[in-house]
Amino acid sequence: MGPAVKIIEQIKKRDNSILTMLGGAVESLLSRAFSADHRPVVPSYGHILCVASSYPRWQGDSTTPFVHNLAVDLINLGWRVTVLAPHAPGCRKAEVLDGVAVKRFRYLWPDALQTICYQGGMLVNLRRRPLGVLKIPAFLLAETWHVARELRHGQYDLVHSHWIVPQGLACSLACCQAPHPHVITVHGSDIFSLNAPPLRLIKRFALRHATAVTVNS
Repeated sequence: MGPAVKIIEQIKKRDNSILTMLGGAVESLLSRAFSADHRPVVPSYGHILCVASSYPRWQGDSTTPFVHNLAVDLINLGWRVTVLAPHAPGCRKAEVLDGVAVKRFRYLWPDALQTICYQGGMLVNLRRRPLGVLKIPAFLLAETWHVARELRHGQYDLVHSHWIVPQGLACSLACCQAPHPHVITVHGSDIFSLNAPPLRLIKRFALRHATAVTVNS
């Protein structure tokens, strides 16, 4: 009797409803994990569309490394990850970084006008250049359109947005047109800023239309 069979039999003795509820998924996963040569097999869970307003612009860029590291970790766990992020001067529209497929959308032309992201982040850039707020509608429209297009034409199982505004809002709007499970990850800046009454309504809309919400601890 192999290791997988022993574990399955133990589960059946404890509660047979577990295997019934999961529709054989446990049995299949354990059988793959304990193959004949006892080498663990990394399962394939699905395809995630990760949406962020900042992402490394090229190999070695230090912009929001935690978003990239999470994407790499998810790939190592068996997920397929595609990142959608804003374009910036000097970076490619599409490339693969450490196994992560990266797509970048333009929101203004020429490229030199794309100044509200990167270089410290959106909030920092808006404090430096308050008139940059006039570019936000173009950014939000472009991001929402590109997310919706990806969901219509790509084979995604889950949408994961970083920051409530604007990504959480853009993805919630896109998922209304192309329904997909949507997870929002809230970072510190989401909670302690953008708290004017209209912005609070926008954040509430995005959160209410998300399938799940995670926060940094």
